[in-house]
Amino acid sequence: LRSFGTRYLLLHMTSDWEKEILEEARQNPELKFIRCFEPPAGPGAWQYPICAFEVQPPVNANVNLAPAEGWSGQEDWGVWAVGPESRASFVAMTRSPHRLALEAFPNCIPGRTQALAVEVNGTRLAEHTWANCDPWAAAITLPASLVRLGGNDVVIRPAYAVAPPDGDTRPLS
Repeated sequence: LRSFGTRYLLLHMTSDWEKEILEEARQNPELKFIRCFEPPAGPGAWQYPICAFEVQPPVNANVNLAPAEGWSGQEDWGVWAVGPESRASFVAMTRSPHRLALEAFPNCIPGRTQALAVEVNGTRLAEHTWANCDPWAAAITLPASLVRLGGNDVVIRPAYAVAPPDGDTRPLS
């Protein structure tokens, strides 16, 4: 939303379904709850409350990668890749080289070797296989020829995703 210049979100409270969305949005640190506006007392354009949120500035203005699917929520230490594939997207305003900085550590399962592949717009740009459970950091250059104006896709594919032995039931990679 930030990449497209969105500053405010308006949530039209037309049914009970929006109450859950409102509570979730109020807990999202990326959004600042402003207030809910009741409908006009007399005849008006709407007959339900409208709740307003301000889109907050990014924590790091150099990052505009947006998780799409296959990610955990933000945890104190970072974000897990969940499932056999994790997708994210970014918006490029120019067709120039971009840099994808990545730091990852595996969900180590005894007897299995974890690996991952990183694809951008359908082209595999990096691979890594862990010999141990140490973190791996990479700075991947995306050539200008691969970058699309507007939306771009990043896909992370691990060798496996399973629930860790600590009781967490998510298939983590």
